[in-house]
Amino acid sequence: MNTIGNGGNLNGLSFLKAQNAQQKNAAGVAKSLEKLATGSRINRGADDPAGLITSENLRAVLSALDAETRTLERADLVAATADGALTEVSDLLNQAESLVVANANGAGLSDEERQANQMEIDSIVGTINRISGTTSFNGDTLLDGTASLSAAGQTIDLDSVSLAPIGEGADAQAALSAARDKVTTLRGKLGSFSKDTVGANLRRIGVEMENIAAAESKIRDTDYGQETANLARTQVLQRAGIMAMGLVTQSQSNVLDLLG
Repeated sequence: MNTIGNGGNLNGLSFLKAQNAQQKNAAGVAKSLEKLATGSRINRGADDPAGLITSENLRAVLSALDAETRTLERADLVAATADGALTEVSDLLNQAESLVVANANGAGLSDEERQANQMEIDSIVGTINRISGTTSFNGDTLLDGTASLSAAGQTIDLDSVSLAPIGEGADAQAALSAARDKVTTLRGKLGSFSKDTVGANLRRIGVEMENIAAAESKIRDTDYGQETANLARTQVLQRAGIMAMGLVTQSQSNVLDLLG
């Protein structure tokens, strides 16, 4: 009687062990399937508390760098808008200077031709002043002397490129030459800003974001090869557990048959 009783107790313990192992393996299979489905190794804090904290901190850094990138890209667009307008102004100044020179050296020009040239000069000045007063980005006027451009700790002032009326002779040529030099200098400042400030910082941030994203991915993302192997191993253990539980149940049934 005692022997049979002890055997029954042992079978009961074996069944409980097999049942606990089965529950553990089922949970392992479910967790592996979740990781493979979501692509994330950490789906909740309990999966890896320390890893989750590190991952979230890295994501916060990435978010800040992304915001900085957008600020730099916007500054670059502003600089490009201003430079495009200044290119047009530079072309107009060259046209005006040619007309001033023609009037100054135009032996044989009729009064009507001189007047026509001056009217065109006046029209060019008006166009330049219109560009100076209306060139804008997102509602902010850029070339009226009130704007500045900042990024990565660097700031440049965008001077006005408006002109006073241009007459004739040496004074007119000097005024146009000074205006052209001013435009050229401003375009150089914008070019340096775009290349050395915006461009250099965008490249730096790009490399930094790539490295941080790789580190965060290594912490948080599923290693598909490893997790597939884990799933296969756990499924084998799960099937073995089912078989073990079946054997224990069958053994108990056989004992009862003997007693019967």
